[in-house]
Amino acid sequence: MSKETLNVIGKVDISIRKFIEDPNGNITLENGKKGRYENWEKQKIKNLITTNGAYFLLTQMYQKTGIAVNGANYIALSTDSTTPDISDILLIDEIEDSGLERTQGSIGIVSTTKEANISNIFTLTNNVNNISKIGLFNQATSGILVHEALLDIALNLELGDQIRIWWIISFS
Repeated sequence: MSKETLNVIGKVDISIRKFIEDPNGNITLENGKKGRYENWEKQKIKNLITTNGAYFLLTQMYQKTGIAVNGANYIALSTDSTTPDISDILLIDEIEDSGLERTQGSIGIVSTTKEANISNIFTLTNNVNNISKIGLFNQATSGILVHEALLDIALNLELGDQIRIWWIISFS
């Protein structure tokens, strides 16, 4: 008798582009500064699915009742630099201001590759140091932390900089 397995693999592409002050630039920030953006710099990281996240996914797929209205598509960022653990239920030191508030990402499902893509571009409204971790939740506030990832290099970003989070979840 053969045994089938289902692997859920998550990876995250993080891209950053800095805002450069330039009086001839074509971008104007809320504070009136003019400038332009540098090219995107990328970081690729792997994530883990928390224990509660795995239970949430199973419930969404197989339960008749208790199904959530939203999937895990709210992106959150944190200054916590501890290694993610499957028992985590919160994103410690979640950033709740400066343009980095938890946000529902754009969602794309690709049936041919069995992938879900969740993405968002955040634009900083203030300086933020030590952005170290990201998570995917099923709600705009509180909710279940389903996926969690630690950045390879913590980010120190300034007003006007942008960070693009593109979470790719694949089933195989």
